[in-house]
Amino acid sequence: MPKVSVIIPVYRAAATIVRCVESLLSQTLADLEVILVDDHGGDESLELVKALLANHHRKAMFHFAATPQNSGPGEARNVGIQLAKGEYVAFLDSDDWVEETMYEELYSAATAYNAEVACCDAWLEVTNQNPRTLCNPQLPAGTLTPESRAFFLTHYVAYLWTFIYRRSFLVEHGISFPPERSAEDSYFIACCMLLTTSFAHIDKPLYHYIIHPNSLSQIRNATRYQQKLAVFSRLIEFAKANQLYESYQSELDFIYLKKAYVMGVFNYCLNSMKPDEKVVMELSQQMRSLIPHYKSNKHYLGDFKTRVVVTFLLVMPGLTTWIVPRLIRHTNVIV
Repeated sequence: MPKVSVIIPVYRAAATIVRCVESLLSQTLADLEVILVDDHGGDESLELVKALLANHHRKAMFHFAATPQNSGPGEARNVGIQLAKGEYVAFLDSDDWVEETMYEELYSAATAYNAEVACCDAWLEVTNQNPRTLCNPQLPAGTLTPESRAFFLTHYVAYLWTFIYRRSFLVEHGISFPPERSAEDSYFIACCMLLTTSFAHIDKPLYHYIIHPNSLSQIRNATRYQQKLAVFSRLIEFAKANQLYESYQSELDFIYLKKAYVMGVFNYCLNSMKPDEKVVMELSQQMRSLIPHYKSNKHYLGDFKTRVVVTFLLVMPGLTTWIVPRLIRHTNVIV
């Protein structure tokens, strides 16, 4: 059994896939499996990989699969999970690359604490900007307490690829990616952290997250905001199905408030050719219906910035449609 199965969705990655794969060929963890899942981008990405591997001594650890048709990175990762044989599963985006010790260090940390989930930090690299560190919430290693779980859920960003996940844990709990093509990574991490009992963290960046104009996250999509709303509604249903919603209602409601409502409004205003304040008002009404007591949420009360943003969206929907697109373009925030 491989120690770690690394799953890579491949879609129009010809410009970056070689560097990505080269970083796996140099991994210090010997017992590694790599699954490249073709999501039908129609370019020469996989041919470049096969040429790179042709005479390489680690060729045997690479496997190729495909989605039935273009389905997005979440479904491609699901295909990889089904095929993976490793003790742990990891996800790597074809735009990115990893330090040579990443999977050895993560595996060592996970096994040292018998952790179902382990993570490191990452470098964010944007063209013409200095790299900066992306950090996951700092939690004590070992058994996860309710307080630690709540802290993670209210502070995490979806750095999916900085984690490894015990494969038997994912299978046992039926954790997979939703069909939506937005926020699927945030959903997956939240499901894992709702259910995991043990955790480990390496306090250093080992993953290189590359942002360039052709990244999928940078491409405009007029329906992405609807997908965000659907994904986080799905997360609440997942928590209810696992009898966890009552225990973590404050945290889950706060996740919806920030990641579905606020980011959904931002995404709509940025991607719509002519944002309509009626749509912003509809999203506000939907949020109030789902989280009627949001004003008394302890995390909302303790987060001044979120309170200001939510109040602005609710009180000034018309101004929101004008100022939000300009603000996002000026600050280059990813929504």
